[in-house]
Amino acid sequence: MNKELSKTFFELSEGNKQKLKSTAEVILTILGIAGLVAVSVIAPNVLQIMKGLSNSGEYRQRFSKSQIENKKQLISSISSLKHRGYIRIEQKKSGLLLYLTEKGKKRLNKINWNNYRVGQKGKWNGHWWLVLADVPSAEFRYNEDAFRKKLKQMGFYRLQKSVWMYPFDPRAEIDYVSQYFDIGKYVTVMEVINLDPSDKKFAYDYFKEKGVI
Repeated sequence: MNKELSKTFFELSEGNKQKLKSTAEVILTILGIAGLVAVSVIAPNVLQIMKGLSNSGEYRQRFSKSQIENKKQLISSISSLKHRGYIRIEQKKSGLLLYLTEKGKKRLNKINWNNYRVGQKGKWNGHWWLVLADVPSAEFRYNEDAFRKKLKQMGFYRLQKSVWMYPFDPRAEIDYVSQYFDIGKYVTVMEVINLDPSDKKFAYDYFKEKGVI
């Protein structure tokens, strides 16, 4: 399946781009979805001629300042990804074709893991989800620590040492993460309606500040 990278990139929301942290990560993510990306907006030899064009009066008239900066950032990131061995580029008459290398796939897996979050569908119903991790520390100390760090990275609120909270259903994500760390049988997820008022307030303020609810 082919996709136009330029169009896809510029249509990503600011929130998505900020979550991925860099243009390079956005490009790798799109490549991971599409497999092959056609950069039809970029003409052959664009990596060499872009600098000159961006300073020309004709180029400035055709594109806004933000569009010019986005295109320069895009091209710079493509060049960097190629230099680091994450992508392979084929130059065609219509533009450039980008392919994800094996090294790039490994980097993309790390990006996906670091940005793994609970999916949020619809409006919050006011219920809470608790994650209870009753893990034998002596046998699974590393696994338990890694699991806690991952929940923190995913934005969970720590209610107690082994109890975490989230306002949206995290069962699929928790199942994946707990199985990844080989502690799935020690982790339980449950939905609750009523909470201690003080716990509820702290949790609500925490997720409100993060923009989750």
